[in-house]
Amino acid sequence: MRSLVDAVARACTDGAVPALAGTSTAQAGTTPDDDSPESAAAHLAASVAPELGGRRLVVVADDLDLLGPDCQETLGQVVLRRVPGVVVLATATRVDATPGLPRGLEVRDLPGLGPGEAVGLLASHGVVVAPHVAARLARELVGNPAALVQTARLLSAAQLAGWSALPDPLPVVPAVRDAVGKAVDLLDEAERQVLLVAAVAATPRTDVLLAATTRSTDDLLRGGSAAHLDLVASRYRFADPRVRALVHGDATVAERTAAHEALAAALAPGDPDVAAWHAALATLEGDADVAVALVRLARRHLHHGDAGAAFEVAREAASHAADGARRRALELAAAAALAGGCVHDATHWARGALRGADPDETARVLGTFVVAVTLSEGQVPLDVVDRAVAHVLDADPRAAGGPRWSRGPRRRCEPSASPLRPRGCSRSAVKDPARAACSSALARSPPPSTSTHGSTRSRPPRACGRAEPSPSASWPRRSSGSTTIEPPRRAARQRPPCPTAPRTRSPGPSAVSTPGCGAT
Repeated sequence: MRSLVDAVARACTDGAVPALAGTSTAQAGTTPDDDSPESAAAHLAASVAPELGGRRLVVVADDLDLLGPDCQETLGQVVLRRVPGVVVLATATRVDATPGLPRGLEVRDLPGLGPGEAVGLLASHGVVVAPHVAARLARELVGNPAALVQTARLLSAAQLAGWSALPDPLPVVPAVRDAVGKAVDLLDEAERQVLLVAAVAATPRTDVLLAATTRSTDDLLRGGSAAHLDLVASRYRFADPRVRALVHGDATVAERTAAHEALAAALAPGDPDVAAWHAALATLEGDADVAVALVRLARRHLHHGDAGAAFEVAREAASHAADGARRRALELAAAAALAGGCVHDATHWARGALRGADPDETARVLGTFVVAVTLSEGQVPLDVVDRAVAHVLDADPRAAGGPRWSRGPRRRCEPSASPLRPRGCSRSAVKDPARAACSSALARSPPPSTSTHGSTRSRPPRACGRAEPSPSASWPRRSSGSTTIEPPRRAARQRPPCPTAPRTRSPGPSAVSTPGCGAT
């Protein structure tokens, strides 16, 4: 109360200053002999109210749940006395943690910051974040401003831009612990273990949670963990995502390992692929036996459109697998990262998949690598494409005529680049560089001249097929400044013959790609 009286005295600019400054500590009701909140509130009203002069005094108490019970009850008495001109505005993370307040107070839930507000808040702190990343941060942190700023400072620039995957769950910051730490601390060890199993489970099925924790439905509903879980239609989710992050972050490696072992045992009879995921996380030395099942699970996630889960599973599979299974996991991790828009992660994993790859493996992953590098660095990696083609021809010259090699990378480049192009950027601005890079190196004969966007080097493309290049084809020419390739004339509607057919191929720059004949 003494601090409150002093603050009012500093805020006043008229004759109220000497009157309030002369108010003694005893009058403010804060002497050791006077511990009654009612007396403190009465002295506050007698000291402050007469000096307001018709003005309104707003007493703001932030984080009321962190104050002591006496302070809470004193402010409650000020409200009950309805001191003229005095308004008390208090904020608290948990209303049940303010026992000193009287009943009947008006309590309003303050909504958290939305995605747009989170972008503005982080920008005011010098943090640039992509809108979809801000939306996920706002959702996972329930719009808590302090938690948003603290978490953003722990993430890399690539993660904030959406180029690399965010950690799941998010790291625990002090604001998260302040918000939900007390509620979690009230749980006993058994209830915390239930929440930990729920936090690491790959499926939100309630029956799996009950089997892994050896509990019945009644036991779960009667326990303290039920207050933190929304149980609907045989599924569950955390009522507050911050509780999941805190429980997971505070658990030891041994506790998380035990949770994964219990989930693996519970899932093994019904879903061995998901059980393999938990078995992989329960081992510390690696297990090559689970790699094949993890690759199947990653493909399943990617087939259902969950690129984030597919990337996470494929990345785990790569850490356990060996030889061919590891290469397939690397390829799948790169494809899933690219499908999720994480172009930096896609570049990293595709580069690893290209190392030591055979011709078929190179054909499968080269398209992903070209698109990822083009989108992340703004430059088509022509040198990598040339080395990949040279590697294939050195290993098996006949591989250049195979349909999987000649058509595979180009076919993968075209659909992959389209959904990832920036807003306002044309389809060809993203797709053409990747398509031109693969076509120039993989075509059976010189490709039609195409306008390229981005930074590329001007040089003749390498012919990989058995067909001889047409002398009238349009080739890129070196020039000073930016490099461009002259556009070709419109192709005739006549279907060109297949290069492998006995007919003679028509000359000219109007060759087009014929289904079943490779890129031409």
